[in-house]
Amino acid sequence: MKLSSIAMAAAVTLTTVSTYAAQYRIVTLPLDNLASNHFGQTLTNDGVAYSTLQREFNPLIDLSLLDFESTELTSNLTDIEAARAGNFNAADLSFVFNLLQDDANLDRQEIALFRTFKTDGIDIELVPGLDVVTDTFNDFTRSVDSIARDALSGEIAVGVSDGLYYKLPYTRENGDDITFVISDILSRGFAQVNGSTIDLPPVETALGGISEAFDINNNMQVAGYGTTAVTDTVRDAIASCADDDARADVPEEVCLANLRGDESGQGNVLRTRAQTRAHVWQLANDGSVISVETYGLVFEPEPDNTISFVSRAFGINDAGLAVGESMTGDGVNITLPGQSFASAQAEFVAVSFQNGEVTELLPREENQLSTALFANDEYIVGTVARDFNGVSRRKMFVYTIATGETRYPIGFFNSSGMVPRAINANNIIVGAADVEATDGQVRERNAFMYDIDADEFTNLNRLIECDSEYTLIEGTSINDQNDMLVNARVRTNGRNIKGEAVNDSAGEPVIVDAAYAVKLEGIAGGQIDDCQNDSEEFERSGAASSWLLLGLLGVMGWRRMAKHSG
Repeated sequence: MKLSSIAMAAAVTLTTVSTYAAQYRIVTLPLDNLASNHFGQTLTNDGVAYSTLQREFNPLIDLSLLDFESTELTSNLTDIEAARAGNFNAADLSFVFNLLQDDANLDRQEIALFRTFKTDGIDIELVPGLDVVTDTFNDFTRSVDSIARDALSGEIAVGVSDGLYYKLPYTRENGDDITFVISDILSRGFAQVNGSTIDLPPVETALGGISEAFDINNNMQVAGYGTTAVTDTVRDAIASCADDDARADVPEEVCLANLRGDESGQGNVLRTRAQTRAHVWQLANDGSVISVETYGLVFEPEPDNTISFVSRAFGINDAGLAVGESMTGDGVNITLPGQSFASAQAEFVAVSFQNGEVTELLPREENQLSTALFANDEYIVGTVARDFNGVSRRKMFVYTIATGETRYPIGFFNSSGMVPRAINANNIIVGAADVEATDGQVRERNAFMYDIDADEFTNLNRLIECDSEYTLIEGTSINDQNDMLVNARVRTNGRNIKGEAVNDSAGEPVIVDAAYAVKLEGIAGGQIDDCQNDSEEFERSGAASSWLLLGLLGVMGWRRMAKHSG
């Protein structure tokens, strides 16, 4: 789905060129007219940015699934006749949208909260995941959350998607008709190649299975994870759904949907009673799956152990070295920020996956937890949890593949938490790091760039003009030209669910904090802007960055809260 008309309308404001000295200029993306917040995912070498939009404006409502005679609607809609015709005002559209999001019943429309779009700065195109075009809206169903996590170009990307939601009419035993809205898949890794979406299934597909794709290398190998086995209890429950006498007065598909549960683990046997292992899918040039290799754990569970153990691959380099994490079978006690007590967690350690082998990367005695996130040809990068004055903080590690040597950059200060997000071929890492040393659960964070070879850790806000309206919160991607995709906070006019500007009772614009993905392009011969006071960048960042960063992390660690009925 292309949105060239919207992009053209915004094109006149695409680039903000600094009038002051700076090393990078901010290039805005033409996404602001589509949603209040959008978060960068990846930036390709051909300059295409992939960003995830949160709660798009003007959600499409399936009127056939609304009961306009119900007290629920007659008591709350301000113009019910207009709503019946599909002409919702902003208040009524907001009410219906929130009603659908909060309702856990399987007879309500499903509306995606997150969808990914790609843009070259002019045209915008949806990355649909497993969504399809239907007659309901003469458009995509917009029921499917999709997040593109990595891309080789504007034509090749990988990510994770909901399964498609569809309507299933059913007549109950008492003669009442009902239309269920369900999906047969909880989450699925996908590849989009030349406009076509390719399913990346797990090895075990009982109940649809679970798979997620995170990274793709230049040889079309995709790193991720998926289910590899389920217990006999799960198979017995599936068989019960097929038994007309054993299941409730619902179709078999709905019985399976209830058994599948949701991504939070509520009733979700795929999270609680299935084995999940690292997957590496080998794709052909057209995106079709040639083969899939699975990897195990850093230990071998006893044959009769039915605990759901997990290994995951998050990154893969061009040599086919995948990296990620594995459970150890043990637990650790960790005091999280904002807690006064230690809580037990399953122990995960950073590992590599290659040639059928799972290799632990770091000494456990130095770290509480660890995970490897991505790799280039020289380095593996990830995070470790370490104790600072009784509180666990996440730090970055950089592991040299050739020697096994590991460094732990300090960051902005000793206990500064860090979340690296990407590395390029020039050994430059971008991510987010704490810039204030508070004891609170959420600290102020800024985007950073770390040059491994020079051992230089830089706040990206220092590389743009001092009076920029943007505060750079999180670097999400860096290509081999050293251009970056960054999530930023900006003060802007608030807008309602229809994208209309919101004013207060005095008619003045309501100013809010918004999260925008922006592109940073290097300025030839640019110099760092000589701000009068280096602390200005932190004053500019403001406390509101904390909740925005939570939003960013929510997208990155996205787990769909699928509807289920009790």
